[in-house]
Amino acid sequence: LRERDRRWEATRALLRAHDLECLLVYGYKSHDHYDCYLTNEQLDGTVVFPLDGEPIAFTALTQRLARRLATNLTGPEFWLDDIRVGRYGPQTVAVLKELGLERARIGVMGLDSWGPGEFDGLVPYRMWQTVLDGLPDARFVDVSVHFKKNMLRKSEEEIALYRYSGQVGDLA
Repeated sequence: LRERDRRWEATRALLRAHDLECLLVYGYKSHDHYDCYLTNEQLDGTVVFPLDGEPIAFTALTQRLARRLATNLTGPEFWLDDIRVGRYGPQTVAVLKELGLERARIGVMGLDSWGPGEFDGLVPYRMWQTVLDGLPDARFVDVSVHFKKNMLRKSEEEIALYRYSGQVGDLA
């Protein structure tokens, strides 16, 4: 959970630096699964990360939640308590309204990401139009590059895992 807290604080610092009340992280089509950075799970979904309060994630892929149902699972705690299933556009609108953020200034990771194979961003037009139509008074700001720069700062734990993975690769 130390790693979760480090990442969440870095994300909240990004929100404060850009005067944002919330961050939307669309990771479902990405090469780098940006949502995993905040969830520690491969949900292939979206994270609504408010400046204050707990993040909410959702996925359209119910099989991504199977790990949570495993009776033999031991190990680290899950980072999120609130994971929902549903379509990304309507869920984004519903969650932001639930959080009272329909007039907020909201950062978005995925509109213009410039990652490998992401030349036009990650957010499909139809889904984004659902968000814009459902939240006409919200102000959206693309922070894709800033979010990725946050991800580049690695903790000692992450560096140790990279080194271990390298050793395993060398042995293979």
